[in-house]
Amino acid sequence: MIDQTSLGHKFLFQEFGVSPKIGWQIDPFGHSATQAALLSAEAGFVGLFFGRIDFQDLAIRVNESKAEFVWRASPSLGPSAQVFTGLTGSYQGNYGPPSGFNWDIFSSDEPIQDNPALENYNVKSRIDDFVTQALWQAEHTRGENIMMTMGSDFQYQAANNWFSNLDKLIHYVNLDGRINAFYSTPETYVAAKAGSENVSWPLKTDDFFPYADGPHQFWTGYFISRPNLKAGFRPNSHFYNSVIIKLHQITYTYQLYKLIKLETSVIYNCLFVVVSICIFYSTRTLPGHGARCQWLLSGQASKNTLIQRTNNMAKDNKPTTTQPINSNVVSGVFGCLWSCCFWWFGYFGCLLWLFLVCFAALSGGQADQLFEWPVCKPRAGAFGRGHGLNSATAATTTITTLATIATTATA
Repeated sequence: MIDQTSLGHKFLFQEFGVSPKIGWQIDPFGHSATQAALLSAEAGFVGLFFGRIDFQDLAIRVNESKAEFVWRASPSLGPSAQVFTGLTGSYQGNYGPPSGFNWDIFSSDEPIQDNPALENYNVKSRIDDFVTQALWQAEHTRGENIMMTMGSDFQYQAANNWFSNLDKLIHYVNLDGRINAFYSTPETYVAAKAGSENVSWPLKTDDFFPYADGPHQFWTGYFISRPNLKAGFRPNSHFYNSVIIKLHQITYTYQLYKLIKLETSVIYNCLFVVVSICIFYSTRTLPGHGARCQWLLSGQASKNTLIQRTNNMAKDNKPTTTQPINSNVVSGVFGCLWSCCFWWFGYFGCLLWLFLVCFAALSGGQADQLFEWPVCKPRAGAFGRGHGLNSATAATTTITTLATIATTATA
């Protein structure tokens, strides 16, 4: 990122003799502290503007007139690396013009009709609407100047529509007299805000992560901060998807178990181990998925129509050799996966454990015997940290039900 910024600045200076002074970003999903320190202040910027911040943070900043602030993101560099920062989009949570004033080709916003001879003459209503929004923004902005950004993503495909309406808008707004509107640039705006006005600006010293534009709508993983967070998400997500693929493979094997003459408990044990791994990772990495997996293994599974239907299928077609899973086995599996595989051995240990279970089952032995190792004795709450099931709630769903659900989903 630093190399790309340097290359761009070098090109602009060599070809046009100018050095950028303003950072203008319309659509990054979250901003790191590096963005303010190295890629703004240290790059020679005096101002930085963007639209996307967390919806709760936005609401607080607008209510407290903190949508424009000084961003001092580096504790070591201090004030030398701070930059004046503002939010675009008239504080709507993104970039773009005030509501109702988008005149591009795909917009249905009403243009300004200033011919009194036509019945759709609307100068007064359009100007009143614009002035109302401008005054609202001014109430939540420090100082005497506000910036209203016109245009949006992939806009100005109909530039003549834009500028003909903007010319009319500025002309009639100034005739109205309540506010003064004019074309400007971000650099001119920053000079007016930070250089001329006697205003004290809020100070921000951290980043804008995590970013959510609504409840439970998170965007994260951009730029270079929070490395531990991203280091956990990437391999866990990969492993989770790998387990899902393996589940489909085992489901196919289950469908053919009569042809290959395998004892049904072999398929059930293998499937249960893979499901256990899936549940472990989902409860730790993918919010929502883990809750559903835990619910599937709990006694409340019958409340779901699909699961209840597959439970009935399992009762009708269950082989006589199948036994309900014992709660100690459930706790043993989770405790062993926690203690042996993930906590001690990592991914290689997990694969080794899965191999041992499958090997013992395919060789004619009882895979459940592996769960009786002393090291695999279940801890309190199965995981010991509140993740997963405890032995009291995990005893009601059989391996047959799990296999039937997987088969039904595949079909």
